[in-house]
Amino acid sequence: MKKIIVIGAGISGLSAAIYAQRSGFDVTLIEQHKITGGMCTSWRRNGYLFEGAVHWLTGSSPKTELYQLWKETGALNEAVPVFLHEPFRSVEWNEQILCLFRSIKKTVEHLRVISPKDEQKLSVLVKDVKAFSNMQMPIMDGCTATGEIRRMEKNWAVKETPIVAMTANVMQEDIEKAINSGMNAHLGKPIELETTLKTIKGLICG
Repeated sequence: MKKIIVIGAGISGLSAAIYAQRSGFDVTLIEQHKITGGMCTSWRRNGYLFEGAVHWLTGSSPKTELYQLWKETGALNEAVPVFLHEPFRSVEWNEQILCLFRSIKKTVEHLRVISPKDEQKLSVLVKDVKAFSNMQMPIMDGCTATGEIRRMEKNWAVKETPIVAMTANVMQEDIEKAINSGMNAHLGKPIELETTLKTIKGLICG
């Protein structure tokens, strides 16, 4: 029997170990913490609760295909509460609070108040979000997903969607793999805000 050692028992490591074992491998899972779960865990110490849990988990809805994967690995089930906060993300920008809501309509109405001059760009945002609203997160790696997106764009004869790799895989071969899969750029972690904004601006504005 082939053996695999998985370093790190966060949600990714646990998932990899579970599916490797189900595929017939002898798996050893190594974690320096005394509990598993990574960013999906919390712990108590000296009367305080330390909550480092994820703020967003794609596939938390039972209607998605990805939910079945989380259910199989034990990350989610009917007894696990999922809190749907509104807005689900807020940031401060130029002494204003920018909010993202689950409703694209509500989000755009909010952004129009903050930046009326961007009316045209906001209309494009609405169109693009609606175009992808029925798509689900593919159960595949980023490069494979990018290739699938490029294939669909070609079949549908639509404009290419900018895709940026944001990953800790920063070896030259990783960068080449991302670009060759059809991605437009590669950003290595830790992510720098200035570089990220410059990259996005370059892809959007040309």
